[in-house]
Amino acid sequence: MTQRDEGHNYRDSKNKAEAYNRKKITIIWGSDKEDKKTYRFETEEQLKYFMMGVDEGNGWLEYEVEEWKILNFTTIQ
Repeated sequence: MTQRDEGHNYRDSKNKAEAYNRKKITIIWGSDKEDKKTYRFETEEQLKYFMMGVDEGNGWLEYEVEEWKILNFTTIQ
């Protein structure tokens, strides 16, 4: 089955893939920076609340943000 076959909407798939990559954050966990994990969110609000929880835990568990991407903007430390 190719992308042009009936039942496959290439544009819809592309839009979903782009939306999936828009709201994500990659965090390097631990004082020895031994564990790196990327988290993806459906909404910017979910990402915001996740980071509020991460910030509350800072001091108990150290972390460093490697990449933070929302919409088309990327912040890299």
